[in-house]
Amino acid sequence: MPSLPECLATCRRDDLRAIATRLAVDDSTLRTKPEWITAITAFWSTGPRRFVTLAALSPAARTALGRLLHYHHIPRLLFLAEFEAIRPARGGYRPTVPPWRDPVTPAEELFYAGLLHSGDTRPLHKAATVTLPDDLRLLLATWMAEHARPEPVNVALAPPSPPTWLALLHDVAHLLVFLQGQTLSGVPLRAGRWLTADALRSFNRRLLRPEPEPLPRSHKRTQRLRYLMFWATAAALHDQNTLTPAGWDWLDQPAGSQLLILWRALQDASRDLRMAFALPDGWLPPPWPQPLWHALAAAGESFTSTTLAAAMLADGAIATAYWFTQFEDIPMLEDMVEDLLAGPLLEFGLLETLPGAAPQMTFYRLSSLGRWLLLTSQVPWPPAPTPLPPIAWQLASEQLTIDLPATLINRGLAEIALFAERVDPPQPAGDLCIHRVRLTPPTLRRAAQADMPFVLLIDSLDAVGVSLPAQAIAQLRSWHAHAGHVRTGVYSVLRTADPAHMAALHATEPLRSHLIQLLSPTAALLDLTPAAVRPLIQDLGFAVDGEAAASAHPPPADAALWLAGQLYAILRRHLPLPMAPPFADLDQLLARLDPAQQAVLHAWRDRLENDLQDLIDGRTFTAPANPSDPAQWIPQIEEAITTHAWLVMLYFSPARNLLTRRHIQPAWFETRRGVLYVLADCQEAGAVVTFRLDRIQELQRWQENPTAAGLPIIA
Repeated sequence: MPSLPECLATCRRDDLRAIATRLAVDDSTLRTKPEWITAITAFWSTGPRRFVTLAALSPAARTALGRLLHYHHIPRLLFLAEFEAIRPARGGYRPTVPPWRDPVTPAEELFYAGLLHSGDTRPLHKAATVTLPDDLRLLLATWMAEHARPEPVNVALAPPSPPTWLALLHDVAHLLVFLQGQTLSGVPLRAGRWLTADALRSFNRRLLRPEPEPLPRSHKRTQRLRYLMFWATAAALHDQNTLTPAGWDWLDQPAGSQLLILWRALQDASRDLRMAFALPDGWLPPPWPQPLWHALAAAGESFTSTTLAAAMLADGAIATAYWFTQFEDIPMLEDMVEDLLAGPLLEFGLLETLPGAAPQMTFYRLSSLGRWLLLTSQVPWPPAPTPLPPIAWQLASEQLTIDLPATLINRGLAEIALFAERVDPPQPAGDLCIHRVRLTPPTLRRAAQADMPFVLLIDSLDAVGVSLPAQAIAQLRSWHAHAGHVRTGVYSVLRTADPAHMAALHATEPLRSHLIQLLSPTAALLDLTPAAVRPLIQDLGFAVDGEAAASAHPPPADAALWLAGQLYAILRRHLPLPMAPPFADLDQLLARLDPAQQAVLHAWRDRLENDLQDLIDGRTFTAPANPSDPAQWIPQIEEAITTHAWLVMLYFSPARNLLTRRHIQPAWFETRRGVLYVLADCQEAGAVVTFRLDRIQELQRWQENPTAAGLPIIA
């Protein structure tokens, strides 16, 4: 920092003489710059009248002096924008009263008192920043503390407030669940990011920290609800109401990982995204917000928006021009910083407010979460798990109610909510919350119409620890099976008397490529007419019975386009594809085909969806915790194939990264890419599906009679 003599050396000769005249240290013997510098320095070092000069400063000049004490260097244009211009001692005008005799602005008062100087080696009118002489700061700070309104110092730190991260994670997760429910109901977001007024009220009532009602029509005007949507969007957890793969993965993460994902999204959010969600700093270009994070990481035990703004201005890594091109004056910078501290940073849980400050000033400190995230980029979690009480459920005639005690909404609960009427507002129960979920026939039919498979519900119930008896599963499946839409068509069906014959046909090319879907171990859909498939079967040595009526093949162009559009829609569930499928146009393509052709295409669509899921399972890098030896399951499965018995299996699903309980009736073995699979009729999936033997964790004979439990058996 420059001393007073060094600062005075940057002044012009006329300005030095004017300062000396103002301080009444000029006389007829002083003629040169060094002489005036010596006289002015002596005045402020030991002169008895220096305190009289300070006392004569106007209130506005004292405010400017306080600003200079807070900010070691202030961009000159920002300072002058707030405290006005300085007229030079000698210029092209002849004022009636010279500026050093009657200063008219706060900046002039300080300059002609010898206190306001250039922050570099250039004259003040060319300098980038302004400052106070370093050797006068202690004197001026002491005088200001005695004669100006003091700011609170040594603020007593309050005990840490309850952590807000729990409410943050719970409410962001609840937002994802709610958005997915809006998708199933066909309610879009306004402008791609705002809920409708009715949906906003419904969502607010389900939060751990709801906003007070009445709410405005949009959460753009509701601070916390707007921030929840911002964090979910910045982390790419949803796309136009639909959860992305990153969103489902986020729900599967422990609390610490969830917080880190949201924190990095807050750090890296683009300017456009910050502007879209009306954040206080949304208009600032790069390198913002990096100066804010650097200043917070270096902040002391307590700070205000003023001290934090001062730390950012003193950051030498940011060019001075950045500040005076983005802000009109210092108060504008301080107001923006205060809005950030009291807004998204406080809501995120990075900060805590402190008591004891003046009414017009808020003191902050970093919370324990803020210190960990800013200083280590990690969190000291997960904590020791809280023991969970038993899960309560009740199946009535038209409703299944489940009370799930949990700290946070996890992926299993989020997936159950896709089939639910609603998830009631959480009820606190000690360190936990009770989430009440209601499943009804209409909600399961709605899920079925949205292509939510029934096995997803069963897996999700298993994931959260809900084990339903066979009768309850049968009741839920009946609700799911009676979906609102019914598909009809003319299909070619291949039937065999023995599952072994179907296994032989299924394993033989070219017939295998025309078996679209296995309906049971003895029945399959074909994409060929009976007349076309007859010679293929006869070439394999089988006798063929049945109709041989001919039917036209689907026109290749319309059929291929419709199937491509359907595959795009399936892929969009797994990838963030840029636009929604043109369903209306696809329906027109399908309408051009006759019923038999439509039936074939629908069957092909189902097969492609199953093949894609198998591909995802095969490429998923998550392996079971304990891969099993396939050989140990073969004898038991072979016996079940021979006796048509049902087995209970604990199976690892790699795409969902969890263990699921399945009830299966094995049909035959298959080998794919050197890996052994079993084809089985699965009760939970309601279809014939394949299972890898090395993912089976437990296997035993099912003692319960599925027919007695009301479960259909496909023979």
